[in-house]
Amino acid sequence: TALLCDSGQSLEIVSEQNLRDNCHKYPMIIVPELYSGLDDDTFDILKSYAANGGSLLIVGAKTSCIFAQKGFGFKAEYYDELPEIPNWANCNIGHNNRGEYSSKIPCYFSLCGDNHGVTKGACITNSQCDNKKVFGNLHNSLRGEGVPFSVKFDFGKGKIGVIGIDLGTQYHDGMHQLHRELIKNISDEMYNPLAKIESVCGILELVCLEKDNRIMLQLVNANGNHSNPTSITEGVIPPVLDAKLSIKTDSIPQKLVLQPENKLIDFEYKDGRAYFTVE
Repeated sequence: TALLCDSGQSLEIVSEQNLRDNCHKYPMIIVPELYSGLDDDTFDILKSYAANGGSLLIVGAKTSCIFAQKGFGFKAEYYDELPEIPNWANCNIGHNNRGEYSSKIPCYFSLCGDNHGVTKGACITNSQCDNKKVFGNLHNSLRGEGVPFSVKFDFGKGKIGVIGIDLGTQYHDGMHQLHRELIKNISDEMYNPLAKIESVCGILELVCLEKDNRIMLQLVNANGNHSNPTSITEGVIPPVLDAKLSIKTDSIPQKLVLQPENKLIDFEYKDGRAYFTVE
């Protein structure tokens, strides 16, 4: 949840029971890291949701393996190549079986070809669909092409995206800019949100609300050490600068107002979205 918020995704947390009759309300559904499976009815609901035009994002190594086995149009298996430059801290591999061994091996991941982060418990994911896109690769060294762990592909009338690492857990253990970039990159391809952070200097959280036929966007400065358990108080929180946002509307908005100053905001309307800047 923290990773999604820090990546500018406005979200709602729902249980499987609440999804049963409400899937159609959500332009994208994210299944986070699972430690056990879901009931068969939920798998059927999610498969029907994607096949009928929804966007389903599956996150987590074990989650990817579970959904692959349930016939969601892709293959998944644990990445078990030994790293060229090992980082064995807290891995505790010992003499465990192969599955446990693979789930703890540290490795590298890349986005855009040349940026690298460190992960572990990674899963290779791939789809035979012709219309697919790879968002990230796994490596056992800091060079080479690697193998895909994050892909997006067509599924019926909709889309399925897969991220084969425990992204949320690893973001909680150590916040990484590439984690946020990965979520943003794949989300931008999966759905067209009501409101979107186009670019920003700093970490900006976004909450979308509707009331009395008005769209209200709450912008939250998420800079600072609030996620650091050793930080008790803050003296200064760095400002978020040059936030460029957009809102999806069926027609040109009558006006955009910045509160609490009650200040009108200039905007450009193009292709069904109003683009504006909050300095």
